[in-house]
Amino acid sequence: MKSNKIIGISYQTSDAENETMNVPLQIESFPFTQVSTLSYWQHDEEGVDERKQADKGYKERSQSRKEQIDQESDEQARRSERIYRGHDETLEHYAQKIINNAKGGTAYNYKTALRSLTVYNKDRPPIMHEITYNFIDGYNKWLKKRGVTLNTISCYMRSLRSLYNSVIRQKRLHDKKPFRHISTRNHSTRKRSISNSEIRKIVALNLENKPLLEITRDLFLFSFYAMGMPFVDMAHLEHGNIQGNYITYYRHKTGQMVCVRIETCMKKIIEKYSAYNRQRIFPIIERDMNEDYRTYHDSLCKYNKLLKSLGKMAGLTENLTSYVARHTWADLAYRMSSDLQTVSTALGHTNTKTTRIYVHDFVNPKLYKINHKILKAVNKERER
Repeated sequence: MKSNKIIGISYQTSDAENETMNVPLQIESFPFTQVSTLSYWQHDEEGVDERKQADKGYKERSQSRKEQIDQESDEQARRSERIYRGHDETLEHYAQKIINNAKGGTAYNYKTALRSLTVYNKDRPPIMHEITYNFIDGYNKWLKKRGVTLNTISCYMRSLRSLYNSVIRQKRLHDKKPFRHISTRNHSTRKRSISNSEIRKIVALNLENKPLLEITRDLFLFSFYAMGMPFVDMAHLEHGNIQGNYITYYRHKTGQMVCVRIETCMKKIIEKYSAYNRQRIFPIIERDMNEDYRTYHDSLCKYNKLLKSLGKMAGLTENLTSYVARHTWADLAYRMSSDLQTVSTALGHTNTKTTRIYVHDFVNPKLYKINHKILKAVNKERER
């Protein structure tokens, strides 16, 4: 008798039984012992084939992924090289095309801001990779120390930010967001207006043999008479804008249409300069501002300089500027029981933050009546 053990089960068999036993013991409680040897190996070969197919598919996917990674690496390398080369150029170099395509006033602001930034950088145009938050923040502090007004600083920052963002988008460079904490908003300024009596002082000035001061006074008074017409709109005012007893024009800044009824004091000034037989009423510019912005800007600077002299001659405490006529009319109109809606229409505003309301009425009898009252009050001493 011998002791046998199969799968942890002990049992006794005789020698004869051991000699004649050619198959393993079948145990009902173990299902896998019921699978024949042949069927087991067939099942195993099928599994090998499936594994081979799976391995083949995995290798193909791995190869495809490797090729994709290689392509992405090459693209990343090319992009890194492009970024490196791009950041090695100056902002001014990239911005030149943008400036050339910009309109007169915008192009001028771009150039002025870039010149200021170059001065800050020791007369060297900054390279793109140098333009970081710390660099712009230092420039901002430098401007304040030099006494530059907050609104001028905001104008510089808006111009530089616009150029920088345009270059980043067009050249696909890395954006370091150098303007992320820099203020670019406009700041409220002190209202610049004068009184009725001060307007009359300007009217009463004897400017004989002083043609430049005389035309300066005429422009200032016409701006005031025409419900605060801005200098840029006076410069572009043409005889074609006069229809009957009205002047109709579109503001250059907002595109808003403004209609002004021609009063007697306005008509005298128009007739005075109509004798020169030009397309435009006033001898300020010959070509459109966008075509020759430098001439327009020089004319505006000269106008403001002459206004300063005019104010001193009239004994005014307030410095006269091109804005004073506009602010003065708005202030007097509001004081004479005019509501903001009416003043907004006269000034041609469209921004609700500036005028609080948007108005579509252009021919406004109430507005013309108010303007007539203002001009009558200013000129009452002369009419006596």
